[in-house]
Amino acid sequence: MQLRADDGPKFEFRQGAIAFVDVEYKSVLTGLNLRVESGRTLSIIGPSGVGKSTILNLLLVHIRASSGHIQVDDQDIEDIDFTLFEPHVSIVGQRSQLFSSSVMENMRFVNSEATEEQVHEACRKARIHDVIMERPKRYDSEVGKNEQNFSGGEKQRLLIARLFLQRPDIIALDEATSALDAETEASVQKAIREAFTNTTIIQIE
Repeated sequence: MQLRADDGPKFEFRQGAIAFVDVEYKSVLTGLNLRVESGRTLSIIGPSGVGKSTILNLLLVHIRASSGHIQVDDQDIEDIDFTLFEPHVSIVGQRSQLFSSSVMENMRFVNSEATEEQVHEACRKARIHDVIMERPKRYDSEVGKNEQNFSGGEKQRLLIARLFLQRPDIIALDEATSALDAETEASVQKAIREAFTNTTIIQIE
């Protein structure tokens, strides 16, 4: 959903506190009440099919609640000019995609002013730099159609590397490290925590 600038109150991003007030969505969620204070991390843990990803889709207005209210900084998300809200939010999930172009172009898509060293450092934090450097074309390597030139775990790390370049105010991670081995996942999660100490994070596991 996108609202025109004259369709209601503008969105003024302040701190990124998120609240779900008695939210229902069909038969998936009933009476959901939660609040994530700005700069805090909320982890939602459970088996597939219990509505975890629905929470993210409601926050990003990909779907609308059957009843209840969702607020960001005490502003009802239904009243927000979403074109002003969207730049503050980054999501890394199973449906997130990369372009078929080079690794460097994919990185700079979220930050066109990023220097080569900044891109390299972001990829180091995501534990993908060494993998890229082993390829003949290094950062000029093509990701390929449907990310065919990278494995699932490598794709996840490339997407996470972009977070470090984008510096969003709200991060949504939907099983964003599910394809990583335990040691790599722990390292990447630690890098995220250290880099985004003042960022509101919702993490689906």
